[in-house]
Amino acid sequence: MSIAINEIISLQQKIVPDLLEVLLLRYKILQTICFRQPIGRRSISEYVETGERIVRREVYFLRDVGLVKIEPQGVIVTQVGEEVMWALQEFISSLQKLPNYQVELERRLGLGRVIIIPGDCEHDELVFMSMGKILGKILNGTLKDGDILAVTGGTTLSQLTPFLGNYKKKVLVVPAQGGLGEKVDIQANALAATIAERLGAKYRLLHVSDDLERKSMALIMEQQPLIRETIALIKRADVLVKGIGDAYQMAKRRRFSNEEVQNLISKKAVGEALGCFFDISGRIVHNRSIGIDLDDLDNIGTIIAIAGGAEKAKAILAVLESKKQHMLITDSAAAKEMLRLLDTEYKA
Repeated sequence: MSIAINEIISLQQKIVPDLLEVLLLRYKILQTICFRQPIGRRSISEYVETGERIVRREVYFLRDVGLVKIEPQGVIVTQVGEEVMWALQEFISSLQKLPNYQVELERRLGLGRVIIIPGDCEHDELVFMSMGKILGKILNGTLKDGDILAVTGGTTLSQLTPFLGNYKKKVLVVPAQGGLGEKVDIQANALAATIAERLGAKYRLLHVSDDLERKSMALIMEQQPLIRETIALIKRADVLVKGIGDAYQMAKRRRFSNEEVQNLISKKAVGEALGCFFDISGRIVHNRSIGIDLDDLDNIGTIIAIAGGAEKAKAILAVLESKKQHMLITDSAAAKEMLRLLDTEYKA
């Protein structure tokens, strides 16, 4: 008689109820070491919010089974330890029924693939780190020599780019849009350069503001051939990675006037991507951006949207409803809230 894994887990919880708690703690410790190595036991204790004595015991256990090493500079993870960490993440995803959520979101939103990381990136930066690792692996498997990779700016991408992994790719990385006059490290130009460095690739930058009027941009392109060439490269992108923002936060970042903000409110804008503002049905209610526009998306082979956090769920849904992306990388907090919203009458 075969027993399903869910039945095994149910039996385990009845017979040894503390086993799952220990597994989750060891996973959290292993994940912390993996992303912050080398790291001391006191720092691990602070990150996992567990007493130093318990952390010391668990670190020694992980060392004894070959998953970590204790070096003079701190604890580091072994190759086997990193593999186990990712396997545990998949197991925890199954416990939380995340594969079911993935299939449901793919079906209801017409996406080719949804990847859900356990947790809430708004409250746990390790989730951001995991999203970055996953994105790196996808890019490594997707990008081919000679491809052009376009990336947007934004807080989400800026927080996960350091964890993409080091790959050697003969590709060109470009910003998908112009600058927004905001913090330099979250602008598309800065992220394109950082991602290119992580991938061992080349990059081109776009030194124009994203809020230029169309007439002004046409004049600049006429007078500046280098900018014209860069925009032509951007529009030929083979792969696009785009963040998703809350409409009103993005309006603030773009320094919209009070009149423009009121216009967004009257049109019930909730999400933003690539300078386009969407209502919950996926209809564009405002569009102003330099670089890739909606017409270009039909010619891009792989479009990856990435965003997480329960508070962004409505914005993510609004952008996804436009049917202009192939893949979503998110976290379980956002996924659960999106499904909850899809099951309500909030669109009515």
